Amino acid sequence: MKPSEVYSAGKYQRTATTEMYGRLAKKCGYPEDYNLNCYLEHLANKFLENDLPHEVGIFLGYPLKDVLGYIGHSLLKLAKIKGWNYYRDISTSEIKYEDFRSAKIKVRNLIGQIAPDYLWLSANKYQNSDLSTY
Repeated sequence: MKPSEVYSAGKYQRTATTEMYGRLAKKCGYPEDYNLNCYLEHLANKFLENDLPHEVGIFLGYPLKDVLGYIGHSLLKLAKIKGWNYYRDISTSEIKYEDFRSAKIKVRNLIGQIAPDYLWLSANKYQNSDLSTY
């Protein structure tokens, strides 16, 4: 399994540059012209200023209707909570949730293939050291 099967920058780029996502991003203060690095920097700054920017769902790949509902779009009624808040028709949210769950399992398996002994030894190294220096 390749890491590209879990995350695709190209797929995110296509999603983020659609008109609806672009309008929402601009409404939330992102630059007029789409640039992934600038958008991520802007998001990071918002995290420093706030607990959780409401539009983070755009970056996580949540369905747009769920991001809009979470932000407070009055026409979208909460339908279900599972991983995040689902608004209106839950079918696309359920599909996306299963995609995320599957990706999480793939990542967990990839990590398990990357020398579990190394990860274990690293964890013990930090457990027995003074973490205040990190």
